[in-house]
Amino acid sequence: MRDQLVATGDQYLDAFLLLSRGMRYPQRQLEDAETSLREAQKRDHTRNGFHGTAERRQRAEKRYDEAKRELDIARRIEDQADRDIRQTARPQLLALVDAEIEALWGDFYTPRDTTDWRTDPMPDDPTAWWELQPGAEVHIRYATTGVRWQFIELGEPHPDAPGMRIARYVERSEMRGVAVVELAVHPEQPVGRHARSTQMTITQPTKEEQV
Repeated sequence: MRDQLVATGDQYLDAFLLLSRGMRYPQRQLEDAETSLREAQKRDHTRNGFHGTAERRQRAEKRYDEAKRELDIARRIEDQADRDIRQTARPQLLALVDAEIEALWGDFYTPRDTTDWRTDPMPDDPTAWWELQPGAEVHIRYATTGVRWQFIELGEPHPDAPGMRIARYVERSEMRGVAVVELAVHPEQPVGRHARSTQMTITQPTKEEQV
């Protein structure tokens, strides 16, 4: 998923972006509940036939109903907020908001298979995360903007993903705010795997700068 939100400078639009990003949580809850319900229904049908009343299935149905109700409430709130901001916001800022929300959901539904990154645009630089020195700068250019990452560390192992570690860096860009980003990465994978652009340069600090 995207590391942080675009900052428009408009407090209402930025609040709407925050709300929209939060929509991914109830959506994920519903999808998880759907998966659990399908599995429970299949198991119940296998064991008890069409008229089964297995407790696991009943719990799954209740969880699904609750998740759907929460998502419906959240969607109504988001829809009302969307109507409100479109009455007064500047068109160019609305275009920025729309593009960011589309990207947020694009990332949300991107397959999580570790081989899928191979289809993304990637720079030629093969530098891996473990090769970055503290203070290294990663400059990435996109069609209309750019971003700069200042590497902090390749930190502790990810608690739920064997083989992955938490990379930390400060992100700065023309269209986003400044924030410390925590990203789960495979140390051996190239930094460019997360760039989503072919235009990336990495500048490692000199020995004097590392002191």
